Amino acid sequence: MAVQLEILVWALLSFYGYTIMADNESLCVPSAAAATAEGRSCSRKRCTVDSDCRGRNKRCLCDGPCGMSCVNPNGTCREPEIPTNGAVLFDRLSFHGLAVYSCDDGYVLSGQAQRQCTGDREWTWHTPECTRNVTTCGEPPDVDHAMYDGERHRTAFNVGERLLYRCNSGFFRIGQPYIRCGENAQWSSVQLTCKARSCGNPGEITNGRRDGLLFTYPNRVQYRCNSGYTLVGRPIRVCLSTQQWSGSLPRCQPVSCPVLEHPENGHRFGTDVTYNKVVKFTCSTGYIVRGSAERTCGADGTWSGEEASCAVINCGEPDPVWNGFWEGSDYGHRAEISFSCRRGFLHVGATSAVCQDDETWSSPSPHCFGKCEIKQPPSNGYFSSRVYYGQQLVHGDTVEVACNTGYRLEGARLVPCDNGTFALPSCNPRPCDDIPDIVHGEVDVTGLAHGSLATFRCVRGFRLDGAPQTRCYLGTWKTLPSCKPILCPPLDEIVNDAQIRLLRDSSYESFFQKDDLTQGAEVLISCAPGTTLQGPRKAECDNGQWVYREGQGQPVCSPDPCPGNGVNTQNDHPDDVGHGERVTFQCAEGFEVAPGQTQTTLTCERGRWMPQSPTCTEAWCPLPKKTDHGAFRPEVQFVASGGDIELVCDDNYKPSQQSGKIRCHQGTWSTHLPSCLYHPEPCILPGLQHGTYIGNIQAGNQLGHQETVNYRCSQGPGQVMTSRCFEGNWRSHPPHCTQDCKAGYTFFHDGCYKISSDVKTHRESRDSCRRDGAELVAVRNRAVHDFLVGRLHAAQYWIGLRDSAQEGSWLYSDGSPLGSFNMWGSGQPDGNWFGDEDCVAMHKTDAYKWHDFYCHYKRRYICQYHVTILRDDLDLNGFEKFSDAALLGHNNVIHQDTKVEECANQCRREVKFNCLSFDYNEADRVCQLSSENRWTVGGDFERNAVGWDHYERSVPCEPPIINSEVVSFFRGKEIQMNTAPQFVQNDMIVSRCFDIGKYTLRGSVVRTCLNGRWNDTDHPSCDESPVRIGFRTSRGQFFVRNQTEHGHFVVYPAGVFYLDCDPLPANYGYQVFQKDGQDVYPHIVRRIGEEYRDDSGRIKLVWSRRGRQYYRRLIFNPPQLQDTGIYTCYSDKYPQVSHSVRINIQEVTCQDPGIPAYSRRSGSSYYVNKFIMNEHVTYSCQEGFRLQGVPNLWCRWDGTWSDNPPTCAAMVSCPVPSVPDNGEMRGQTFFANSTVSFSCEPGFILNGPKQITCLTSGHWSDSFPTCDVLNYECPAPEHSENVVNTRPKATYNVGDTITFQCKPNFVLTGEEILRCMADLTWSADVPECHAEIDESSSRPRPRTLCGDRVCNEWEKCVNTTSSHRRCICIRPQDCPRGGMRVCSKDGTVFENQCRLMAADCLPNYSFEFSHITEDGECTVDETQGASGDASFSAGGGAHLGGRAGAAFDPVQPTPADEELTTLSGSEEIFSDLRIPDTNGQR
Repeated sequence: MAVQLEILVWALLSFYGYTIMADNESLCVPSAAAATAEGRSCSRKRCTVDSDCRGRNKRCLCDGPCGMSCVNPNGTCREPEIPTNGAVLFDRLSFHGLAVYSCDDGYVLSGQAQRQCTGDREWTWHTPECTRNVTTCGEPPDVDHAMYDGERHRTAFNVGERLLYRCNSGFFRIGQPYIRCGENAQWSSVQLTCKARSCGNPGEITNGRRDGLLFTYPNRVQYRCNSGYTLVGRPIRVCLSTQQWSGSLPRCQPVSCPVLEHPENGHRFGTDVTYNKVVKFTCSTGYIVRGSAERTCGADGTWSGEEASCAVINCGEPDPVWNGFWEGSDYGHRAEISFSCRRGFLHVGATSAVCQDDETWSSPSPHCFGKCEIKQPPSNGYFSSRVYYGQQLVHGDTVEVACNTGYRLEGARLVPCDNGTFALPSCNPRPCDDIPDIVHGEVDVTGLAHGSLATFRCVRGFRLDGAPQTRCYLGTWKTLPSCKPILCPPLDEIVNDAQIRLLRDSSYESFFQKDDLTQGAEVLISCAPGTTLQGPRKAECDNGQWVYREGQGQPVCSPDPCPGNGVNTQNDHPDDVGHGERVTFQCAEGFEVAPGQTQTTLTCERGRWMPQSPTCTEAWCPLPKKTDHGAFRPEVQFVASGGDIELVCDDNYKPSQQSGKIRCHQGTWSTHLPSCLYHPEPCILPGLQHGTYIGNIQAGNQLGHQETVNYRCSQGPGQVMTSRCFEGNWRSHPPHCTQDCKAGYTFFHDGCYKISSDVKTHRESRDSCRRDGAELVAVRNRAVHDFLVGRLHAAQYWIGLRDSAQEGSWLYSDGSPLGSFNMWGSGQPDGNWFGDEDCVAMHKTDAYKWHDFYCHYKRRYICQYHVTILRDDLDLNGFEKFSDAALLGHNNVIHQDTKVEECANQCRREVKFNCLSFDYNEADRVCQLSSENRWTVGGDFERNAVGWDHYERSVPCEPPIINSEVVSFFRGKEIQMNTAPQFVQNDMIVSRCFDIGKYTLRGSVVRTCLNGRWNDTDHPSCDESPVRIGFRTSRGQFFVRNQTEHGHFVVYPAGVFYLDCDPLPANYGYQVFQKDGQDVYPHIVRRIGEEYRDDSGRIKLVWSRRGRQYYRRLIFNPPQLQDTGIYTCYSDKYPQVSHSVRINIQEVTCQDPGIPAYSRRSGSSYYVNKFIMNEHVTYSCQEGFRLQGVPNLWCRWDGTWSDNPPTCAAMVSCPVPSVPDNGEMRGQTFFANSTVSFSCEPGFILNGPKQITCLTSGHWSDSFPTCDVLNYECPAPEHSENVVNTRPKATYNVGDTITFQCKPNFVLTGEEILRCMADLTWSADVPECHAEIDESSSRPRPRTLCGDRVCNEWEKCVNTTSSHRRCICIRPQDCPRGGMRVCSKDGTVFENQCRLMAADCLPNYSFEFSHITEDGECTVDETQGASGDASFSAGGGAHLGGRAGAAFDPVQPTPADEELTTLSGSEEIFSDLRIPDTNGQR
């Protein structure tokens, strides 16, 4: 077989080869489409004959679809690839070679079976593949909450076989329920989703709560009561598949305690015995309460405390009186006793006491104290107070004790007399303090007590000055020695001509004292000029002797010879001149001896010429004096011989010579000095779009000084315009005409607008506009808004407004603020729950008013750019126009008869820019008379005009451009566009990037307002850096509040600080940290788990991982002041890829901001009366007061608070609203701007507003609502013609349900069952029915006509005669499996509608359709059977539940009809039709 195949292939190859060689070249037609299909680019040169080709080996041959091309016929293609499970044969590898592919048994070829070698030395087409010949599909895919109708354990399905999915009970279907095994042995995609049915809100309970937020099947909620309340009803409700909650809503009732009785001889107060209520007890006179006087009813239904009773009052005996007694024996209520002390004792306390109502004595028992006698003081001490021996002191008197010098008191200094005794302290010898350390010495001590011994000794290089030992005597060390350094002798006194430098701080210094030559001192030895060192260069002082580091012996300085080549002599003298030799000096050619010096004879003395050699200098030229209208450059006093200077003239002046350069030669200038002559510059005529020049001139021509040019614009008034050239500049304005809008833009007012037809995100829309030279539209007035609304038709359109930089601060795309005009919709902007809807679009459903949305939504958008119309029609008497004079708009025409007052009013009203004046008035911007009594409108004064300087300095600067990346500061505070101050002369602003670790600042950091303009026009911008640095603490990431206005990062020296070098782009190598230009352990740590610590162990370098990316981290634990510096992260592979930040470690604190009246403050600090950086406080007001100001303040990096503390102002309140009967109210505050809402219980409907607001006038915004009985019904929902309502009625009561299904050959999408809710709305939208899709053709399945109608699903079309066809019923077993289960009116469950209707066709059986079931259970529905609501049109004239349209042919029964007749009397016909119930019965 293989041999035959090979012979066949080679025969085919030979045939094709012959055909190709015999092909007529004239029939070679190129085809780009065919070349593209074969994967070819046809890059070869086209040709007609061989001579068209360059190269010896190239010929003009037919290269397939590329046509006649220059080809090397000997060029070869690479061997073709062999496909897996296949083979390839080819005749040759040169031009027009053919390769034929085949596959092994059981595999089929996918791709082209033949490929040809082309002139590009490549094979046509792609290499084919051999794939297994598969004819079955595997297991079908799983769908959540759904099952398919096929066998569960079947693993192979035939091509074309179809499966039907159905959703589980409690879920409804969305999408196509069928899948089909395709020709490629793959299942078609599943487009079915089973969504859980919703039961709606189960309701709330009073004095309790509900746990659970999911209200769909089969979720559950649980109800719990508050403490002191018990639940009545079931605590758990479950969402059933019928879209109803199980059980009913429970309620919470308060707990009750048993009733307490009145105690004997007492009374009980309080009759309420429910939860948290208090009952009090009191007793009659002479009695006292035993037990609890107050008892509270607890949450468990029991009383707190003990049972109360009333007992007779008895105070009992008082406390004993030591050294005294009491008199009295009655201890009952109101009884009195007296107290006395024995003779000689001091009585302290009450003399009597009375038994009180609380069964206590009115006074405690007194004390009787004895006297003390003065005797001997303590040893080594004395009495410092005035007392004498034998003196008697009463109780409480004190005596003062002191110790002799050198002794220390052990005990209290003041000793009191305590009931006849003294507790005297003792006086002990005073110990010595720690003996101080001696510099360069050591000390050994035996202790610090009196008499201890200390011994001293010095380190090497130092000697002891004083006694070597000392003792501690009564707290003092007697004598302390010191260690004096042993000095080394000065080396310059030992070595002649030596020069000594001492090593200090890593450098050698020549100036030092002899006392600096101490132990360890290192010196560098050099010799005086003219001498040379012989011997060691360094020496170190050791114990008073010099130790040389190099060689042996003492160094010596020997005299040097003089260099011969350094002196110009009469005779050549190339060698050095020895000590004592003489030479004659002279200057070189072109130089001369300096004035006062002459040629002389020199002598060599120790390497120096004596006397000093004369100086030879060049001849210099003095700089010429300043000339008019110019200056010589460079500005120096003298120019050396051969040097050049150049005359630079002012504007409109040129040098008198062709070149302004002159040269100095031996003290004189090469030519006469040039001068500056007046030569005004010409003007170049610009291109004039939308206009023409008058006369024989055109764009690019030069216009001389004081010459004028006339032109006329195609738009505008049409009169002749004039521009004048003055010294290279245009006197009034350059020739210019208003330009038409670009293609796609429409002009309106002063701008061009384009409404997009594509959809983009907000950022993409902004970038698209900017590519047009435009911006997203800024709608600044109602006219523009109305103009745009009249041209919009889609749902939403982006405009340029967003607040992503700061929440609530709305800016347009060009950085300008929102301003006073807006078109916000009702309740807008709402910002959603999280405040991150930062972009604005015009919303169609709200009359194209503004709504905020998420910026990543895709919307249409509007672009805008402004057009400035230059007006030259103000040719009026008394007006003067200067350079840049322009009025914006179309209506700013000032007529000649306009009065002064009218001109000023019109300037205020219409001129769109600042009218110039001597005294600038920002509020009014009025026109004022110039110094020549002439009006100045929209122009500039001459620079030398009167008042110009005053005007310039009074003009403010425009606020800086602010965007989401650049932050600017003024006087330490961030500039906000909506609250930007006025910037006047010399005001300074500082800018930085929002995140200095992520962005790099370009442009000016500091700018100053000078003469109404910023001194630097290079506006700052931020570029995203490829290297990012992150700042974090142990509590997470932080960076905004720690960045200074100059772009530094401030860290408080406490806690842990992380500095991260975030992951680099792919193939950029490793990250390396630098501090102040020095690498920080760059190549030590490269894997997770490795780390490196500095010597202190405080700073650690590690590798960390975030997800799958690695980054390098510096850990400061804790950061300290010396860590301040510039930290750089760069790539070790590309060092130029880097990013740097400056870290400042500072102890920043803020003073306590205080607590204003009627306010509360939260937030604490580690310190008293001050807060550290980033600590924050939050203010709130007491009840009835409103906060005015910012509630949250934090301590800034500069030690100031972010804002001033707020204040609290009294609030207006409204009367308490009345709660409607059978309803409830939500909201507990009734102050101004607060709202309350109302709702009704089930069965009632709200009549009135759902929500009312307390106004600032103290009145509610609307009247209070009521809850009326619900006696309304839901109207029947509308549906399409393919949707069937199984229970059609005009209206439905609350709680009623409707089941929908589709006509045959249609699929349901949406909720099948809808419920009439309490608010008279349906629980979901009405579902839709879509035609079933045939996966093989993606078209609805065709339905053919059978006779005069289309057969139903349970019927088939048969021929009764040669010309007559009709529909008859099929067997129930022949119906498809699966689908929606249905119930007949007798309670029988069928797998689908087809099987019920086919069974109904059987003789002696009648099964009328009742409804669709979800849980698989059916009940007999007598109501439906009586009303006939179950019948509906099923298409083609058949009625579900009846026999219309289905019949058995009485003339010629089919085999199927005979089988039906045979089985009609047997129950076995239903063995495969019905669904088993829960007990396993049919």
